[in-house]
Amino acid sequence: MELRQTTKQLADCTSRIGEAEERVSAVEDECCVLKGKVEDLEKRNKALEDKLVDMETRSRLNNIRVVGLPEGAEGPDPCSFLENWLADALDMGPLRSPLVLERAHRVGPRRATGDPPRPLIMRFLNYKQKVAVMNAARKKGEIRYKNINVRLYNDLATEVHKQRKQYDAVILMRLITYLCTPQFGETSILSQGGQILIYIYQIQNH
Repeated sequence: MELRQTTKQLADCTSRIGEAEERVSAVEDECCVLKGKVEDLEKRNKALEDKLVDMETRSRLNNIRVVGLPEGAEGPDPCSFLENWLADALDMGPLRSPLVLERAHRVGPRRATGDPPRPLIMRFLNYKQKVAVMNAARKKGEIRYKNINVRLYNDLATEVHKQRKQYDAVILMRLITYLCTPQFGETSILSQGGQILIYIYQIQNH
């Protein structure tokens, strides 16, 4: 009697274990299917993000970011001020057609007195004029407004800006490593120190 009962219990346990294994196998199969779907969704999401970044970048092609221009220097009409000031500050000389801005505005909330001025975004009506201004800025090198250094940058999408910063940081580390090689010596490293600090500042404030 006890043997039959034990045998029956073993059979029940075996049956339950078999059912549990089937359920586990079914769950594993579902997990594999779901994993494939998740990977597919991640790829699609990445593709959509890349498209959005590309669209945002294209929408900013006519823009220039002005950094360092004192608050209020642009007056009540930023477009008129920038159209006149840029041509003079960049020594662009007589232009075939005057610079024309579609709009210009400061970025972010107004800052406290003594804080660095907010960046200013200006959008050109003509892309070729924007390119001409950036080329003139590179040629000019140092741009000043009443003895204050002003910098011009392409207006990049946020994601592109992050990628550029990461890339610049890698280049900086390679530059420092290169300058620290024995062929340069301590004197050369010290002479390059100022340039490295300027480069770091530009990366952090780009």
